[in-house]
Amino acid sequence: MKIIELGAWRTPVSNEENLLLVKISQHKGLLPKSSLSLREKQIAKNLVARGVLTRLKRDDKLYYSFEDPSDQWRI
Repeated sequence: MKIIELGAWRTPVSNEENLLLVKISQHKGLLPKSSLSLREKQIAKNLVARGVLTRLKRDDKLYYSFEDPSDQWRI
């Protein structure tokens, strides 16, 4: 279990979630959904729901990226 900071707030992430976040950061913050396993897709979906990641659609492909901390108006 790790704690990550998103702007002004902190959120805990599991080791599995952290591995996915590292994988996304190694792809310069933009990882295509098609390159994820079924388990990683479910983890990414949970991280999107928690506001850690965001889904982007570019050229009819879905990507996961880090959520912009300045766009936390939902909180």
